[in-house]
Amino acid sequence: FLDKIAPATEKLSAAGLKFLYHNHAHEFIRYGGVRPLDYLRDRTDAGKFGFLPDFYWIQYAGVSPVKFMEEYAGRADVVHLKDMRAAPEGQNRMAEIYEGNMDYGAIVGACKKAGVLWAAVEQDVCDRDPFESLKISFDNIVRSGQIAG
Repeated sequence: FLDKIAPATEKLSAAGLKFLYHNHAHEFIRYGGVRPLDYLRDRTDAGKFGFLPDFYWIQYAGVSPVKFMEEYAGRADVVHLKDMRAAPEGQNRMAEIYEGNMDYGAIVGACKKAGVLWAAVEQDVCDRDPFESLKISFDNIVRSGQIAG
């Protein structure tokens, strides 16, 4: 993978841009004792290859989003905010920000400390109209006072 995208990361870098890798849960499954995401981090140039952490999938994988941001400080300029609602049947569901069970107070604090520049709400599956879900997340974020507009 890294060999195949190397030409693209070089072209992006030459244009003043950076390649960002968006995670899901499977990048946290250890192979030979190594998580694929750590493998990518340890073998790439921070100036050319960054990460776009998706906190839902990080939590889903059983990893602390706060700990992840500590480990990846300086490598994530943009993050995806997505909350998780625990379901009685054991199948977690995506939820609007501050409507689920994730500690977004601590997560946002870790993002600030790690130097994150941008946060985007991303909710793949909504229990209501997606635009209503987006408004709920937006209103909750504004109400929290943690993130500047």
